[in-house]
Amino acid sequence: GGEAGNPVLELWDAENGRELMSSKGQARWGSRMALSPDGRRLAVANADKTIRILDVATAAETASLACPKDWVACIAFSPDGGVVIAGGTGGLILLWDAKTGAEIRVLKGHGKPVRAVSFSPDGKIIRSAGSDNAVCSWDAASGEMLGKAMVAGNQAAADGGQGQGLQLQDAAFSPDAKTLLFSCGYQDSSVRHCDAGTGAGIHVFQGHGTPVFTLVFSPDGKTAVSAAKWGSDSVGLWDLEKGALIRPVKTGPGVNSAVYAPDGKSIWVGHSSGALRRVDLETAAELEGLKNRLFKEDDTQGAGIESMVVSADGKTIVTANVNGTICIYCR
Repeated sequence: GGEAGNPVLELWDAENGRELMSSKGQARWGSRMALSPDGRRLAVANADKTIRILDVATAAETASLACPKDWVACIAFSPDGGVVIAGGTGGLILLWDAKTGAEIRVLKGHGKPVRAVSFSPDGKIIRSAGSDNAVCSWDAASGEMLGKAMVAGNQAAADGGQGQGLQLQDAAFSPDAKTLLFSCGYQDSSVRHCDAGTGAGIHVFQGHGTPVFTLVFSPDGKTAVSAAKWGSDSVGLWDLEKGALIRPVKTGPGVNSAVYAPDGKSIWVGHSSGALRRVDLETAAELEGLKNRLFKEDDTQGAGIESMVVSADGKTIVTANVNGTICIYCR
């Protein structure tokens, strides 16, 4: 299952590997997705320029959000789960009511694709980062832009001016939305840490030999993990306060994506083979692994994991696979 014209959504019991549900979607599932704070709903972008809200327990669709003006590049829920926000490839930011699917407003401030969106923990401030190297701050209630700062080219204090001319391609906000991690795709293999309000560079992390496409903060915001594609067999574990590499963590070949487990001491790693493993960040030992019938070790074009999300309690893991399949694991 999971061909481009016949995508599949599957629900699995992670304890015994039993398939609980399988259904075919109307359009290819995308890799952009987010879990609600309570872990009960999944927002996932579709190739038909919609975002579907799914009930995690049943995989039933509860709302459909239309975004005809833009392809979705990133998605997030508000802290109370009432609002879904998405950044588009054309630079727009859209907000919807998560229950009704009604559009709330459109925010305009970026001239290129929006790569990351986030709410402050109290839900009052929205942050967005785009490939125009801008980080914008917005009033969540009114939609008013509160500030706009430039990054990437504004890195002289952090790296002696080496960031000049670079363009933000992948990004992630810290849990408190006060800082930003970003990479510059094929232009550079570094990871950059900056202030989300001012754009000022804090640290530049070097260590990857190939472009970085996965960036994720720990739940407490004190460390971060980065991963490069193209056969990498490890991820970088960084101390964000000291600005130093703690250690490279061997995770096995073909790392495509990574996300912290709620304990902050381990990460889930998705591989190009489709393997899904939880790895201890200190010892690199495999703590557990999950597979389903779609996963074949030699299949790098089919069920390879492109992205994933994990609920705050660690009981739900969702993977988006290269072939357009979405798998929900219930633990």
